Amino acid sequence: MKLACPHCTQILEIAPENVAPLRAQPHFPCPSCGGKMTLPEVVAVPMPKPPPAAKMGGKAPLLSSSKGPGPKFQEQTSPLAPTSTEASAPIPSVETVGRGLNRNLLVLGVAVLVLMGGIGIYLAMAPGGDVHQTREQRVREIIRNQYFTDLIASGATTKKELLGLWDIQPYGGGFIGLSDETCAWEHALELAKRSGASVLKLDSAEAASRAPMLGWLADVSADLDGSTLWILDGGEPKALHAPEVSRVTTLDRPRRVLLAWDGRITVQ
Repeated sequence: MKLACPHCTQILEIAPENVAPLRAQPHFPCPSCGGKMTLPEVVAVPMPKPPPAAKMGGKAPLLSSSKGPGPKFQEQTSPLAPTSTEASAPIPSVETVGRGLNRNLLVLGVAVLVLMGGIGIYLAMAPGGDVHQTREQRVREIIRNQYFTDLIASGATTKKELLGLWDIQPYGGGFIGLSDETCAWEHALELAKRSGASVLKLDSAEAASRAPMLGWLADVSADLDGSTLWILDGGEPKALHAPEVSRVTTLDRPRRVLLAWDGRITVQ
């Protein structure tokens, strides 16, 4: 039988087998609005069941009363009730969420790399952050040594002259330095004098000390791009491309100068 709700005008279709249980109750709730409904005294002849909702384009879910147990009703769409034609929003799949997460991680990774690169550039530009700054700092620390302090105090050289050198490093019982400027042999001697030093002399009384010094000089001058250096060897000026020593055909070619301080290093 069909029955219209007096509260919401929803039309309900009640199966014949559910009529008797409903008559045993004073009223039953409308599955649509919850309003109280009662069966009429005269029961109409049961109507045949409608075709499936999928074929009619409507919906016919089975509903149960929210206020307690009771029979199930087949709900029909009221002609007065509006129907929604909008499709429900699609739920993103796990694959879609994963792609979005990977994209976010990629952006974050790039941002981290850019930040690290910026920090690297800052450290390279900061004092002590690159090779040049490291050498400069080493020279500043070495000339604070008592030997150089006394050398400056004696007037043999100046702090400015020493800071103008490319590098100074301790070796054995003294120090070996390298000029920043290049010059011909005559000016190399003048530079050594202004620095309170002498041009480095390789011919030592002990032949065994020559090879270690040449190896050490090769390490020190490794980043000079193949430049040759002025030294003294056998009492004559020569060119050093450590660990190789060669004769020179002219004294006018500009080269950096290897300098030596302290009488414990063999010097001219």
